[in-house]
Amino acid sequence: MSSWHGGKGSGRRKEDHRNFSNNYDLIFGKKKMEVVIYSAPHCVHCETVKNLSKASGYSLTEFDIGDLTPNEWKEKIGFVPRSVPQVFFNGEYIGGSTNFIEAVKNVNSE
Repeated sequence: MSSWHGGKGSGRRKEDHRNFSNNYDLIFGKKKMEVVIYSAPHCVHCETVKNLSKASGYSLTEFDIGDLTPNEWKEKIGFVPRSVPQVFFNGEYIGGSTNFIEAVKNVNSE
């Protein structure tokens, strides 16, 4: 009869997840896609980007659009955005939700 070890495996799961994430390229032979989104509360287009990112298995990092000052935006992308979301895909600025959807289509067709 086996005995219960009080959740002994739960600590390993976190480590296993980290190892999997770190070895994603080796396991699947491709780079894990990373999405950074600058969003605002109650933004439908922001939710679209977040949901598509999650459904596609992409790594997602979210910031509030107000986290950067106008000068920081100018340094980062060359202008001050007037809409949300503002999306970066694998470190490259691509624009808003429509641009992100197109980028995902292009990645999936490769």
